[in-house]
Amino acid sequence: MLLAANNFFGNDGLPPRIPMAMVLTLAFGYLLLLSTSFRGIIAAIPQHWLIGIQTFRVLGGVFIVRYLQGEMPGFFAIPAGVGDVLTGIFAPLVAYWLYSGKSYGRGAAIVWNLFGMADLVDAVAIGVTTGGPGLIFPLVLIPIYAVPRAFLIHSYSLIGLLRKTSQQPQPREALHYGADVA
Repeated sequence: MLLAANNFFGNDGLPPRIPMAMVLTLAFGYLLLLSTSFRGIIAAIPQHWLIGIQTFRVLGGVFIVRYLQGEMPGFFAIPAGVGDVLTGIFAPLVAYWLYSGKSYGRGAAIVWNLFGMADLVDAVAIGVTTGGPGLIFPLVLIPIYAVPRAFLIHSYSLIGLLRKTSQQPQPREALHYGADVA
């Protein structure tokens, strides 16, 4: 945060520091998967937690707000903002479907994770190929902090869903409270 506040991640530095921060964070996150202990920790996290935490992605709507204020180009702000907002809005719904044991929950979670990852890749690709939308502190924290971590959480969730190694939700009586009373 101190580096970002002091414009360390400005577009004028070489090597390009935002992509470097993203790549280093992703590399570290994937290297952790080489550890059996870390894989066990990730597998112990309930899938609906890994999905529900991504609700924070609605904050990507700030890109749309900045576009409407004339502070950010639409070719970046609209796809990045809309993708983030959709990912964030659907996170609690997909988490609930998975938690409650809906037959389509796992499939929806896989599709939702892929959509969320594709949105992040799209936003980064547009930002890198166009020279970035001129992100300054605090917005620069999105690509250097939030994007790689969101991508890693999507990855960890997707790995658990595809390998079926993550903790599976157990239906709770509270979800069906009174449903069997007739």
